[in-house]
Amino acid sequence: MTRRVVVLGLDGLEASIVEKYRFPNLCQVEHGRVKVPICPHAGEPSTPVVWMSFLTGKPPKEHGIDRSVIYSNPFIDFVFRHIQNSTMRRFVLKFNRVRRFLESHGFLKKRMPRKSELKASTLLDAITPSIGIDIPVLHKDVDIKYAGLIDAILGKNRDEYLAFLFRDFADVKNRLFKALSMNYRFVMAHFSITDLYGHIFCKDESMVAGLYWVMDSLTRQVSQTLKREDLLLIVSDHGINREYGHTPYGFYSVNHRLGLSNPDITDFYNIILEWCNR
Repeated sequence: MTRRVVVLGLDGLEASIVEKYRFPNLCQVEHGRVKVPICPHAGEPSTPVVWMSFLTGKPPKEHGIDRSVIYSNPFIDFVFRHIQNSTMRRFVLKFNRVRRFLESHGFLKKRMPRKSELKASTLLDAITPSIGIDIPVLHKDVDIKYAGLIDAILGKNRDEYLAFLFRDFADVKNRLFKALSMNYRFVMAHFSITDLYGHIFCKDESMVAGLYWVMDSLTRQVSQTLKREDLLLIVSDHGINREYGHTPYGFYSVNHRLGLSNPDITDFYNIILEWCNR
């Protein structure tokens, strides 16, 4: 019997909100919080770092991705590498004109780490056939989704940015269901909208919960395409606090009881590998 694993990577999904509202599909038969690596220079979890730990089953020092962004300007890159994310956020939100000046002169041109900088193989390499959809580091187009986030947080062009996020969500969703109709043993789709929308509305829990109902509906639709023996894993790399930052834990939910208790994000590597190979 061929079994497969489907992963919904809901970036920035905040566990405390999921726990409070007990969304019926996001909260599957087993769910809870996940331990994630904290980047020393950032002082909090970082999206590329955590997802690579999830996909390789290794800590950052072994898989080689240890920060969220790399700046093109060497001096800016050196300076920002030694400033915690919370300090950066306070600076950007308070001195937005300075940020705009630096951006206009190309000083803040940046990118996520690339797959070529990854020092370990991933589940997508270990399981065949498999497919990953819009995963940070592995797919560089994910970078463009973050452009415009700060302006949206500050209220500029927010409607346009939100419209972009929902178009992107629809695109990723369509590609996910196309993949589910094929014979992949491992499917992972990464959704940025939960992170970016969460940053914009982190001070308004009702808005965030509204989006989570959309993700709850997505989970239900995905589960309806699966067989009983398939594993559906929902996982997040961190949550979002009310100060626009990342909480030091993730969230997981599975449709089969695995008997986990406060697992580490790296624990899922072997679980997925064994499930597909049974």
